[in-house]
Order: sequence, then structure tokens, then C-alpha cells
Amino acid sequence: MSDAFGVPKPPVPPAPGPRLIHDGLAVYARGTGEPLFLMPYPHGFTSGPITEGSLATLLKGLGHCVVSFDPPGAHASTRPPRVDMPEMLSCATEALDALHIQGPVDTVGHSMGGLCALALAINRPERVRRLVLVGSGSGGPSLRRHRAMPWNWSLVSLDFWRYAFWGTCLLWRGGTLAAHKHVERLVRAASYVDTSRVPAISIAAADRHRPAPVRDRWPRTALRLDYGPQLGEVRAPTLVCAGRYDPQFPLGCGWELARGIPGARMVVFERSGHYPHEEEPVTFAQVMAEFLHAQADPVPAAALPRSRPRGG
Repeated sequence: MSDAFGVPKPPVPPAPGPRLIHDGLAVYARGTGEPLFLMPYPHGFTSGPITEGSLATLLKGLGHCVVSFDPPGAHASTRPPRVDMPEMLSCATEALDALHIQGPVDTVGHSMGGLCALALAINRPERVRRLVLVGSGSGGPSLRRHRAMPWNWSLVSLDFWRYAFWGTCLLWRGGTLAAHKHVERLVRAASYVDTSRVPAISIAAADRHRPAPVRDRWPRTALRLDYGPQLGEVRAPTLVCAGRYDPQFPLGCGWELARGIPGARMVVFERSGHYPHEEEPVTFAQVMAEFLHAQADPVPAAALPRSRPRGG
């Protein structure tokens, strides 16, 4: 069976459930229906596997089996982490192979997960059927060019100085879990238009003596990455979703993706920050369903790159 793009539909994976496989990599399949790969956040988040988050819940509600993994060193994965892009790409391929998903699969990424999903579409084009990038960009140069956090905070802002203080604590001697959570609190608070939606992040007294997640090194990796010159190599039909008031990946980052990727569609969520799937869930679900389920034309062959895919 093939879809409107002429690409065979991937098989439905085995019964959902997390599994520790391949030397400590935790792989997840949640929900029922056609599989959809959700690229996890590559940095140190404390809220749990991405398959338990709000975006995965919305995608499951659209009738998909959401497939993902815990990056090495995060949550249930015990494999020693490298914290680089080749690691993320190899783990993505390993997770799909472990669930016997050999062909291309619809792929979604939010924030830094979107940056990794973009890299997957460029470097492993045979694995990506359709691509959705939510609140994301092409790498460090784009973030600096559009003055993403922390570049867009005024020097007279108290929150900037709090961010600078806790950010310094996080870097000093590897930082603590308490410093990590303080930084995450500040970033989250700045990332919603409706501040009542900001999730609570509790900080225990013992967190001052616990180490920060090892994957907190990711932002330094991300700032060195630049997929802007390779956007024209994306072969998959692409949807770019951006919140009008996103401080982490400002609107300009999304427009760069949409203009650089052949045939990409851009949707701006006018009442959202970095989490349009939480602030405008009904509209977001409608946009996603239209893109993932409706008939559509593939990217014209003339727009596809002639060069061989690069390695991770």
C-alpha cells in the first residue's frame, strides 16, 4: 500500500511498550495506528520520556502509534552518552529498526528535537516520509541571527540576571540538578503567552547536591551546528509550525526553514510561544491532521538534490 506521495506505508510496529534494547537504548511505541516517529529532545529534560508529553498525547489522539527513544544518558537509557548529532541520528535509526520499521515514516520534532529531525531528513532521507518541524530552526547561526534566548533578553531585565546566574552555576564544575531546574523554570516561564500553562518544576533540597543531567552539554553542541546551507536537500514534504511569540526559536527561524526547504508549508500560531501544541491544541491538531492525513503532492523532482546524502 502507498500513500499520495507514492511511498509505501510503514508497517504497524509490535504491541506498544518501552523496551531496553541494543545495549541500553530505551525505545518506545505508544498508541495504536500508523507509526509516527517523534524525535526526542537531545538535551537534559527532567520531565520524562517524550512519549509521555503533550505533543505525543496529541499525536496519539490523531490515530498514530508514536515511536521514540530516550537519548543515551537520559531517563531509561543507560548507554554512555556522547551528546552529539551523529549519536542522535544513529539512535533514531536503531529505534526504527528495533521496531521493524524499515521504510520511510512520518517524522515530527519540536524545538531542538526539530533540529535533529531536520538532520535526519537531510542525512537519512530514506527514513523520513513527511517532516513536521515545530518551534525549531536550522542551527546556531539562525538562533543568533534572530536573537533567540538569551540574546533577546534586555540587560536590565531581572530575569536575564537570574538566567545568567543560574546558567553560570550550571556550567561551574558541571553544575547541579537544582541549577538545571532553575534554568528550566526561567526558560519555560518566558516561553508561554498564557503563563497559566507554565508547568510547575519542583526543586528538592537534595537537588543542590545532585549532578545536572549529562545531556546539558547539548546547547553547546547545537550552537556549532548549521543546516541552513543544506535545507534545499530535504526531500520530504515539510510542514513548519511556529508560535508568533516564541523566544527560543523566534519566528524568523521558522521562516528560514520554510523558505529554504523545497515546497515547505509554514503555519504561524498567533496566540502561542514555544509550545503551540499546548497553547492552541485544537488548531494545532487540525493543522497536523490536514498535513498527515490529507492528499498532497510530493516535492517536485526538479527540487530534489542530486548529491549523495551526507553521513551524520
